[in-house]
Amino acid sequence: MKKLLAVVAVVAFCASFTSCKKECECSVLGIKTDLSSAGIDTKEECDDYVNVAKDMPGIKCSWK
Repeated sequence: MKKLLAVVAVVAFCASFTSCKKECECSVLGIKTDLSSAGIDTKEECDDYVNVAKDMPGIKCSWK
């Protein structure tokens, strides 16, 4: 029983890191877009993308 609890604890611990991954979320005219192919992996890269997109109407991005 202790081994089972240990396995469940390890799985829950690992899942907590994968489910809370932050990413740059953008929407174009209210429609959420996927930026996974853009290679934006850090908050700084997202901030750069936000600065570029702020001059374009209808595009909103944030780090979530």
